[in-house]
Parts: sequence; C-alpha cells; structure tokens
Amino acid sequence: MPRAIARRSRFATLAAAVITASALIGSALPSGAAPPTVANPYPQAGMTDYGVCYGLSVGAARGPVPRAGLTLSNQAVSISVKGVPTTTADAAVNRVGGCLLDAALGVHSTAPAVLKFAAKITSPSVDCQLNDLDASERPFMGKVMWALDSDDDGSVDAKISGYVRIVGTDSSLPEMAWVTGMVIKGDAVGATIGGEIFFAPIFKFSAVGKFYLDTPQQNWQQLTPLGTDTARAVSTGYGYSSLNAYYYGNCGGFGDILGIPNVTSLMFGAGIESPLGNISQGFHFLI
Repeated sequence: MPRAIARRSRFATLAAAVITASALIGSALPSGAAPPTVANPYPQAGMTDYGVCYGLSVGAARGPVPRAGLTLSNQAVSISVKGVPTTTADAAVNRVGGCLLDAALGVHSTAPAVLKFAAKITSPSVDCQLNDLDASERPFMGKVMWALDSDDDGSVDAKISGYVRIVGTDSSLPEMAWVTGMVIKGDAVGATIGGEIFFAPIFKFSAVGKFYLDTPQQNWQQLTPLGTDTARAVSTGYGYSSLNAYYYGNCGGFGDILGIPNVTSLMFGAGIESPLGNISQGFHFLI
C-alpha cells in the first residue's frame, strides 16, 4: 500500500474527531483554567479553525539546581522538547506526527507528515503544579517548529514556525494544558495557534525499539515489570509508569505525592490519548 494512502487511513479517525470545527469552536476555556490575568486563548472570538498538528513529544526540564527540573518550589525552568515516533512503522520513516490543514491556511499540503517537531519554552517562575493558580508564577512561553513532508518523499519541504505560550490547565482535565500563540514563518504564517496538549512525567530506560501500537494507543507492545507497577514504553529510551514516574512526579495533581517531586523528563501529547485516557485537542491553527 502506498505510504500516502496508508497515512490517510491512519488519519481518518483523528480527522473526524479534531477537524470538525463546529464542535471545537463551540468549546470554551473552562472557568478558572488559567491565571486571572490571562485572557481566554481558545477559541478566539470571530476566528475559524482551519487545521491541527498532532504527535508525541519528549521534553527535558532544567532548573537552576543541577539535575533538578520542575519541583514544588517556584523557580526559573526551561524545557527543550522534541517529537518522537510512537510506532515502529513511524520510526522506520522518521515520522513523529502529522497535520490536517485546510488549503485556506496557505500550505504546501493539506495532510503533511511531521518529520521533526521542536520547542523550547521557559518560565522565570514556575513549579510543577501548573493548575494551582499561583499569582507569583509566570507562564511557559517560547518557540515551536514543525518540519513537514508535504509530498510523501521522506524529506522536509515545508515548515511551520511560531511562538507558543502555555496559559493554564483544563479545570476538569488537569493533565491538559491550554496553549496560545502565532505562526510567524512558513506554512500557515499569520495563523493563531490554539488548543491544548497533555503533559505527564516519564522516565528514561535502556530498552531499545519499544513502541506502542497505533490503535488503540493504550495497547502497548512492551510491558516491563518495575517494582510493584507496570512500566509502559513511550518511545525508544523512555517509559511511563503510574507508580514510579507519573504519580512520583505529579505534584499532587492526580493523587498523593510519592517521594520528592523532581520532574526532569516529560511527555507532551497533541491530538492523542493521555495516560489517563483523555484525548487532547492538539495544536490548532485559526484565522
């Protein structure tokens, strides 16, 4: 089967869920989801949703103390993010996600593959409790970039580059973070970035070539005992564990704090299922 056809088949379910603009535009930012000094970022009044990019990314958080990332104390933190393949098939062609875009955005392709995703976000004062509405905290903000394969030949031929800001968490789904921003270069230039992503602590591990299945995303190819819990592969070199990683570093967001929170590795999901079974809306482009 040609890769373009296979990719459209994989995207079909997601397309039905995320590109239906009436459902997305009708949703509002939950009351109290962001600090009161920040305006509701999504959806923008009078704007129309013209597309979405999605995929899984891994972030490395660094604070002023060596080997310490997000903790319970406010501090300056930077997070470097990169997209990672989520299946062996995607890894074979260096694909880390995809986009579904309307031609009105001015794009090379309406269904490009994402070959590279990168972001660098920083905050001068933040802790790992993103939903505590602490007035002394400042939002994460920084650069974001998608490198796209528009003609299905395995090479980058277009990019989307812009700035993004995390403005708060969803009051009903605390693992979800609302984002806003703007595309400043490349495809979809001038479009507003909106929507949400999920975030969750993860850990590094030595197993190589372990990925989860395409559908459903919570059926994992690799299950590895870790203490009294089960470790699940996220991507090559990274795993997720509700006891040993997720709850260890949740800062009280999803249950009792186990150990001392020190979140140095995180996964970010756009338009895919979170470890708690909720699907994030992903990065949307509005004009």
